[in-house]
Amino acid sequence: MRWLLALLLMGLAIRLLRADPEPLKRLLSTRLDVLVGLAVLVVVNQFLMSWRLSFAVEQCGGRGVTGLTWFRLTSVGQFLNLFVPQLGNVYRGIVLKRDHGVSYLAYASGLVAFVWMDMVMGFVVALVVILLRDPTFRMLGLPAPLVLCLVLGALLVGPLAAARLVGDTAGDGGMFGRLGRRASTLLVTTVQVLKSPWFVARFFCVSLLGTLGQVVTLWLSFAAVGARVPVGALIVFQVFIKLSNQVTITPGNLGLTELTYGILAGSSTFKLEQGIAAALIMRAVGMVMIIFLGLASGGGSYLLNRRRETLGEPGPEP
Repeated sequence: MRWLLALLLMGLAIRLLRADPEPLKRLLSTRLDVLVGLAVLVVVNQFLMSWRLSFAVEQCGGRGVTGLTWFRLTSVGQFLNLFVPQLGNVYRGIVLKRDHGVSYLAYASGLVAFVWMDMVMGFVVALVVILLRDPTFRMLGLPAPLVLCLVLGALLVGPLAAARLVGDTAGDGGMFGRLGRRASTLLVTTVQVLKSPWFVARFFCVSLLGTLGQVVTLWLSFAAVGARVPVGALIVFQVFIKLSNQVTITPGNLGLTELTYGILAGSSTFKLEQGIAAALIMRAVGMVMIIFLGLASGGGSYLLNRRRETLGEPGPEP
């Protein structure tokens, strides 16, 4: 059903793109140097993401893992997530526990802290940039600074409300009480990372580099389909795309991401078709590089072993 929905959404995106085939023609004639530049940026973004995730997990107690190991785990995780949602996150947790002695709580807390802080800092940077460069920019018919402030407020208040709600159920008996206590411990451990100014400073600096790389990626993609998008709009695009990627509906959000790009482009000052075409070029290059990095890091053997275990066949140890 998920793959069927993905195909339906992709079909809708292609149909919308046919309304103005010019961006698609530009997409099909993209220069080789642009494709190589996008591929390099995917690798850089993967490295920066693994770096920030290592910061968060270390701050939550998961120390002793090298940077190269984190890059490999992140590459395999992204590869596995293409096939089964969240399988990559489960894989990382198991390998960290088995091979490096990192507890599930430390990994889960670090992962939640990474996602939360990445989103909060992304929206803070976007708000500052849009206020300085283009405060009149509008999205969905509303001023972009207002939209950014509303989302940022929800991101900041959300964990606090969740902690209170979970805390109310933690004292109950039975299954819900146990789940509440575990979730409460997870949230408390996650929020404690903010007590370290050094950690917050390091995470913020690497996040700035990540934002810069993502903005350059978007700029190249939109330029390839004939759209010259200002920096302020690119900053807003990348944070809302990042937000939409937190909920995986189809495999790799296939079709959904393309429509999101189109809606964001159409709701600002650019064509919906240009947004879809830019998403398609990013999708093509991104998936090729994720598959390449995942296979090079051992993701293929892991999938093969899982299939053998499912079929009851013996296989080598992962």
